[in-house]
Amino acid sequence: MIITIARQCGSGGVSIGKMVADHFEIPIYDKTALNKLAQKNGLYDKYSNFLDERTVNSLLYAISKGDNVLDITSTPKQVLTEVLGEQDCVLVGRCGNYVYKDSPDCTSVFLYGDLDKRVEVMMKRLSISEKIARKVVTDTDEERKTYHNYYTHEEWGAADGYDLSIDSFAQGFDESAKKIIAFVEGKK
Repeated sequence: MIITIARQCGSGGVSIGKMVADHFEIPIYDKTALNKLAQKNGLYDKYSNFLDERTVNSLLYAISKGDNVLDITSTPKQVLTEVLGEQDCVLVGRCGNYVYKDSPDCTSVFLYGDLDKRVEVMMKRLSISEKIARKVVTDTDEERKTYHNYYTHEEWGAADGYDLSIDSFAQGFDESAKKIIAFVEGKK
């Protein structure tokens, strides 16, 4: 079972993902956990651009790595397959919906919410002003969109790229997690 969670900044992706992972008793991999696993397995340096959500010039990258041809859309699958293997997990970000879209054991989720509410979340989480939080939210969303679109050639957040899209503020983070759990259990 793989549950992928893509999310707008401040929409509770990691918090909701943890609740889902706890329910199913499987690990959750966000940026930090995935990077630690990659480091432990000696793969971080090889895939640092992807793991750190950086886009790269594919021609220059190919030349620097000695590759003749680089299909950038194969990078997410290659990285996640090497780092995660075949284990059950909740994966936050990292183009998970794209990588596992053909897997019958995958449920892909996109979390979104009202901009002002997401800004409030980031103000509290980072202890920053509303102005700075608004910039963090909008910049992070733009970076996620650019990263996802770059590695997948698909539109980040487009409904047809996910099994389930949830406004995580409509009923709260707890209820959002319950909806994901019910959806996953309904697929069995």
